[in-house]
Formats: sequence, structure tokens, C-alpha cells
Amino acid sequence: MVESILAIWKCGAAYVPVDPNYPAARVEQILNDAKPRLIVVQSVNALSGFPVSGAIVSLEAIDSSPYSSMPLKSCAVPHGLAYVIYTSGSSGRPKGVMVEHRGMLNHILG
Repeated sequence: MVESILAIWKCGAAYVPVDPNYPAARVEQILNDAKPRLIVVQSVNALSGFPVSGAIVSLEAIDSSPYSSMPLKSCAVPHGLAYVIYTSGSSGRPKGVMVEHRGMLNHILG
């Protein structure tokens, strides 16, 4: 999964972490709100029953792909979006909080 996150960042994209143990309603709300174009899962069965509008890639399939060892040129930029994390929803409906690469780096180094 860590390799997948690094590959997502290198290609200039962002990720939305979704815990598979979240209640189904929360997962559905996140997927409907974020509208991901690509979903990386441990197993394709992890998303059965959820509204998925993007492509699904299984980590198992990536491991056996002939492209899994090809180097990627980095397209990430400091002001680019790194990830979107959803709040707990304690004040109502959970909201996505966008974190840029520079903000994440400041947090890590701070």
C-alpha cells in the first residue's frame, strides 16, 4: 500500500484513505463525495455493494503486472494536492479536508 501511495504522488495525483472497517454508509458517503477516478484496493471484493464510478485496481494485480517495476518520473509539486482526509463528522456530515504536499511535509518535519 505504501508503494501505491508513493506511485500516486509521483504521477501528480492525490489519494483518499478509506478504512475498509468503516461503516458501509460512511464508505458510500466518501466515495460519492470524492468521486475517485481510480480506486486501489487490497482485494476487488472489498468494494462489493458500493457505488464505484472509477476504475478499480487490485494490489494483487499490480504485483503481477509487467509495469510494476517501471520507474515513474515525478510530477508532484509542493502546492499540489497530496491527499484528502475525511473528518469524523462530529458536527454533522463528514467533510473532506485537502492537504497539499508542502503542508504534509511541514507536518512531518515540524
